[in-house]
Amino acid sequence: MYTTSKSRIHKLPQFNLIGDWLDRNSVKWEVAGGYPRDIAQGREPRDLDIACFGFADDDKAAEVQSGLGNFLMGIGAYKDETLGHAYRDSRITGVLMTAVEIDIIFWNAEHQTIQDVVGAFDYNLNQYVMFKGLHGDPSIQFLGSNHGTLEQVRGSDVSDERAAKMEAVAKDARWVVERRNNSMSNQEIDEMLGF
Repeated sequence: MYTTSKSRIHKLPQFNLIGDWLDRNSVKWEVAGGYPRDIAQGREPRDLDIACFGFADDDKAAEVQSGLGNFLMGIGAYKDETLGHAYRDSRITGVLMTAVEIDIIFWNAEHQTIQDVVGAFDYNLNQYVMFKGLHGDPSIQFLGSNHGTLEQVRGSDVSDERAAKMEAVAKDARWVVERRNNSMSNQEIDEMLGF
């Protein structure tokens, strides 16, 4: 388990407003993925993903997503909305993207716990969660397996570009990377990342 200062998360001014709205509307949510991973590894995060889960059904998730979208418009933080099928991901009902680098992902009713959510991620490298601290600082936990060795944990539906990106992030984090047969070359990875 890692601990982190709340001050990093407060650099995103709408985070507390969004978290308060989700709490007032009894939505289960946690910060998951790259944000807690980067903090745990001592790097500056680029953006923040809020995973909303535990909905009774997908209609309830869509209802909450619509309400939060209206709230975001009201505070001037709304950027874009994508439905799950348009996002090409049947595991989610939709995504709200804000103007302040916070994405709010609404997982479908099959995902009742944060463990269900991170278990559906494509790579173990992103299976970090920042649990909300009831008193004091939040804590970061890695919920995957084989910490330090990159593993694709969800099927074979990962594009070569996504695989190359995850390999590059893993190498940067000093994780062991075992190349896939259809992975991009190091030169292709460098070109994709703009090096």
